[in-house]
Amino acid sequence: MEGQKVGESVAKNTNTQNPANAPISQPEINAAQSLENQILQLLWPTALMQEIAMSRWHHEFAMPLTIINFILATLVGIALGPVQLIILALTNDYPYVTTSYAPMMQRISMLVFGLIAVSAVIAMIRTWKEEPRRSLSISILASGTLLIGIFVWIGFLVQFQPNQIAFIMTLIIAATIIAAIIASKQFLNPDKPRLPLHVAAGCLIAIGALEGIFTGAFLFSQSNQAKEAELEIIQLGQAQADARLDGVTNELSDLTYTLCAGPYDIIYLPTTVSDTGLFECRGTHELFAVSGPNEPITDTSVVITGAAFYFGQTANDIINTYFPPNLGIKYIYRNLPSAINIDNNPSELVILAPAASEEVLVNTFVEPLHNFLGNRTETNDLLFSLFYNNEINNVITTKDYILLAAADTIAMNSYLPNGTTLKGYLNGKYGTYIYTPELQLQALAELGLNPLLYSSQTREAINSHPHITVLLEGGREYTLDELRELLYANFINPNSGNNNDDFSSENSNAE
Repeated sequence: MEGQKVGESVAKNTNTQNPANAPISQPEINAAQSLENQILQLLWPTALMQEIAMSRWHHEFAMPLTIINFILATLVGIALGPVQLIILALTNDYPYVTTSYAPMMQRISMLVFGLIAVSAVIAMIRTWKEEPRRSLSISILASGTLLIGIFVWIGFLVQFQPNQIAFIMTLIIAATIIAAIIASKQFLNPDKPRLPLHVAAGCLIAIGALEGIFTGAFLFSQSNQAKEAELEIIQLGQAQADARLDGVTNELSDLTYTLCAGPYDIIYLPTTVSDTGLFECRGTHELFAVSGPNEPITDTSVVITGAAFYFGQTANDIINTYFPPNLGIKYIYRNLPSAINIDNNPSELVILAPAASEEVLVNTFVEPLHNFLGNRTETNDLLFSLFYNNEINNVITTKDYILLAAADTIAMNSYLPNGTTLKGYLNGKYGTYIYTPELQLQALAELGLNPLLYSSQTREAINSHPHITVLLEGGREYTLDELRELLYANFINPNSGNNNDDFSSENSNAE
């Protein structure tokens, strides 16, 4: 009954307010709903709350990601540049640095920069959209990162010298850090036009994408090269095994094969020891005393160490040009290129020639020697030695005259024409062959103690006839007369060990 009364009361009130009992229009309803929504927004601002929640959930990561990319790129650049220079300064082993360390770091750097480039692209895309205030700093750091990557790729195509790549990497890293610090102090208004920054970001995105694409192509080519390298390893192992000779241990043979980069011949193997010998490379006619291994080799070894000494070549195109075979000579020529000759050691040329007398010897060789010195490209000195005998028709093999290198004509040093660290076959894969100086020369000493092992004509040339040994200055122009006087003045009598002054003066007067 009470509910009925309440309803009747409401109806009466309604009728009182709207006497005509007219219906409410749609615009009025919409206006009422709009007013109600406004009141609700004031009481409970849902849009503002959603924006606050989104801002709490959203975290900017372009700057941290760019910093991480730059740090990684800096580490790679330091390893590829300054560290390479430091290793060269400490070891003084240019061939190892340029043929082993640098190529290895180059490949690692290229792979790492593929990932860095993709990461840099992601950071720049994020910067383009959401981080206008810090876009300049991010762009500078990304530019330095990608610029290091560009020079890594250039280094893959062009061989930089250690000092060059060290200077370039250091300059890029330092310039990027300085520019980023300066840019971090600048305020960028996000309401102003940002077209230049957008252009810079777009360029960086394109560069990063290209570096990533190049890395993908490099990985694809590396997979093909890996297959080819596997086949090469198998072929190298077979060739190394085929080159082994009777009387030479497998390890000593492998050390010699790698040093020669191919097959070799035995000059002399001593009877007292089995891990050393004198060898001649078939392809280059280079002479080596090789010993080793210095340490035992196991099935898991990746490094083998030995000792080697380089005497020189028994055949050289340049020497053959100025001292032709029709002179009937035998020679050993050890050229030490000036470009890698840090200590400026002299090159050496030792000749054994047939001659009836010292006068005939000088007159025969003074002009060829003059022409050789005039056209020589190396700037270091030349130690020239000239031995003779009436006949040398029995001097046939290298063993017959290699002892000329023991008659104070070849200096003891650690120079090897292909470097002291080489790559060769070892335990089914590529291994590292390291050569220390061979200074004992046991095989050469044993050969010299047995006169029956080499030509008697060589022995006569060393022990019975005066020979010439003279140090000729590199880069100096000698006249024929100067050179003739030098040759006469530097005859050494094997019996006295002194210059043959009487003979020199007699022939000088005769001239």
